[in-house]
Amino acid sequence: MDTVIEPKPQSRTRRFRANDAKRMEPNAMRRQAALAQSAWHHLRESAAAVTFINTHNVALGARPIDIAVASDEGLLRVLTELKTVATVQP
Repeated sequence: MDTVIEPKPQSRTRRFRANDAKRMEPNAMRRQAALAQSAWHHLRESAAAVTFINTHNVALGARPIDIAVASDEGLLRVLTELKTVATVQP
């Protein structure tokens, strides 16, 4: 009779390795933080800020977070749009 040895299932800690994750460059992190802080400042509600940051914006043609993280010019475009959106909201 042949004995079949089944491999042990991977432990939870071995499945995910944080070192394998792609890290955001420091300038991109700075821009992301600036956008989050400005969104909170202008919109004053976390749900509204998160929605603005992560939802496709027609005027920008993409999600604000994607544009802002890509470049300083993109961040300025998004901050300008954020001010426009904030003045429209009650």
